[in-house]
Amino acid sequence: MDGQLWNRVGEAVVEWAAEWGEEEPRDILMVVTTHEAATQWLHGPQTWSRPDQVCFAVVQGAFRQRGRTGDWAALFIDPVTFRVVTFTVRPLEAVPDRPLGQLGTVHRR
Repeated sequence: MDGQLWNRVGEAVVEWAAEWGEEEPRDILMVVTTHEAATQWLHGPQTWSRPDQVCFAVVQGAFRQRGRTGDWAALFIDPVTFRVVTFTVRPLEAVPDRPLGQLGTVHRR
């Protein structure tokens, strides 16, 4: 993906974060991968999902909405519409202890 597309993915992350009460999200990391590979990175190799391509982003901040809270989020973003299709919000102690680079080339915003 070129820089302009990464900017669009980053904007989607920032917009999502604002909806969750975080106006200044930090440490935004993004990678192109499959939905299944990102799901396995999050939940372990025994977890299966769809093979479609996604932009996968992780971000830190204070996320609060509808009784859910967390300091870290992982977002699955459609690479065509740049819409967040699914996500997870977690406390920092529940963040996977694996390098995101396992999924591909990591881009930082």
